[in-house]
Amino acid sequence: MVNVRVHLQPIVGMINLPTVLKTAILPGETAERLFIATQVGEILYPGNAVIETFLDIREQVLRLGTSRGGYDERGLLGLAFHPEFSGNGLFYLHYSVAGTQGPGALPGPFQPDPCDPGTLNLRWTDREVRYDHIDTVEEWILEPDGQPRKLRTLLNLRRPFFNHNGVNSLNFSPENGKLV
Repeated sequence: MVNVRVHLQPIVGMINLPTVLKTAILPGETAERLFIATQVGEILYPGNAVIETFLDIREQVLRLGTSRGGYDERGLLGLAFHPEFSGNGLFYLHYSVAGTQGPGALPGPFQPDPCDPGTLNLRWTDREVRYDHIDTVEEWILEPDGQPRKLRTLLNLRRPFFNHNGVNSLNFSPENGKLV
């Protein structure tokens, strides 16, 4: 039997609610960096002895923890760097924006409880006008000046519940290189 010693050392601290960890090489650089997405809408990376902000979309992400005792499964949930990110600067985000009436937007006859299977057979008949939030998937680009910019929205999906929205939900397929 071989004894193996492992020494772990923290590389970052004081980051609240991390949802995604990804690595990528920034355009114009050669070293791979660790990127940390937070539920509230920040994408951070360890820089020169400090935490740097890559992107801050807190204003676009819906306000979290406003009901249900502060528990929430919405927010910035997905980050994927294009396989050629170091050359083209493309990356993708999945996050939650406010619904028609914000958290708890489904009062009245449609009051399913995601934790009570007996209520989940109710029909969501007014999904066009009443929903808790929208999950959005967007394509962004890191401009040559180092500033990220949204290029386009790829998907908007209305969601009736605050939970089960897919943390770390964006990845590029190793088989075909497509965003899944």
